[in-house]
Amino acid sequence: MPSIATVVYLITIKNEKSASVVSYPDRAAAEAALSQLANSDVGYVIETEHDVERQLNGKLLVDVFNGLTEAGVKKFENKAIGAKRLMSVLPQVAIQPKTAQPVKGKKMPKTPTPLTKDQLATLVATAPQPAEDTKCGAYIRQLVMVPAEDDASVCRFTTPEIVALARYHFKDSTAATSDVSWNRGKLKKDGIEPLAVRREVKAGAETEEQEAA
Repeated sequence: MPSIATVVYLITIKNEKSASVVSYPDRAAAEAALSQLANSDVGYVIETEHDVERQLNGKLLVDVFNGLTEAGVKKFENKAIGAKRLMSVLPQVAIQPKTAQPVKGKKMPKTPTPLTKDQLATLVATAPQPAEDTKCGAYIRQLVMVPAEDDASVCRFTTPEIVALARYHFKDSTAATSDVSWNRGKLKKDGIEPLAVRREVKAGAETEEQEAA
């Protein structure tokens, strides 16, 4: 029996105003794109109605739906109905991702890679530990606000490191790149400006920001 092709959507809220949707062939591709969003943007990786209900609160669901359709909806009867309506319009409004073109003198941003066992062990030993009554989302927001030693305006941890720490300390967690973005957005909504994202640095490769310096 042939496998059923799936589509994963990345919903992006730019500067807390306009919404846009890009479709990807799988979750890994969508989350890689999510990790490259500007600090002022918030993204949500959506594959199912459950993803919509889990990541978007009632007001945001209405705002995103109206931003994509200009329908002028005031309120959905419940989140399940809103999620179903949003999923029904995503195929109609989603655009295909553009193929990134290399910029002269700069390397393209790297896709986040999983941590090795040694890297995870070192990370766990040196990162803040969650308090006994702390939930996963609160812990992610705590990590997002830990400054780097060399630059207090930048988060000490990369997004893959935050995801790894959340999954390590919360065994039932399915934390992903989109959850880090969501919690950064929550901080902004609460009036707290999260630290700038620390881009992943691989052995023998520099970040785009470093090369431009």
